[in-house]
Amino acid sequence: MRKPSKIKKFNSAIKMLGTDNLALYGMKRFYARYALAYEFEGLKIKNMGARTIRGYSAMFEVMIAYSAFDAMLEGVEIFQVRTDIKLNRLQHKIENQEKLAATIREKCGDILDIALQHCERKLRKQIYSFLKEEHDNVFFVAAAIRHVTAHGLLSVNGARLDLARNVEVFRKLASLILQHTDQQFEKFADQVYDYAAAHSGYDGL
Repeated sequence: MRKPSKIKKFNSAIKMLGTDNLALYGMKRFYARYALAYEFEGLKIKNMGARTIRGYSAMFEVMIAYSAFDAMLEGVEIFQVRTDIKLNRLQHKIENQEKLAATIREKCGDILDIALQHCERKLRKQIYSFLKEEHDNVFFVAAAIRHVTAHGLLSVNGARLDLARNVEVFRKLASLILQHTDQQFEKFADQVYDYAAAHSGYDGL
């Protein structure tokens, strides 16, 4: 099973801290979603055209990638509450994604229109701002895709995922979300390890 980067360092910190299993409950859930997202190779559906299956696979790829990130945040929150360790806030923004943001605006207007119809007010506001080029945070797009996919509000034709170019955009977005999740977990692991080392007297040899 694929595991996040620096998980060994995090586990070493846990041994130093002697943390109980309740503090790690959310992290175990994150590991499972992370592995699912990384090992996902597409859907297998009977009696459906290859292009349609490809489109639904791209939808689910974004959904589970974002779900892995979301599970990490939840796991970190549970860990902090159970251990009283104060951590620096993890980032919800992928840097330097102006090009991808512009491509999404150009090619994925249909999915954003669906999101504006069905997402909650706070997310709709962010999508409006994204469309008006007030920010380039593609995380909000991924959140919207996760929402409409999970609630069955999205179809391949409605999102124009019958087009290979849009499938490519979705897969690129999913890949970036997972990369970002890995990077943020690394920051989390470093923080916990440094805290554990400082409070156990370990000198980092």
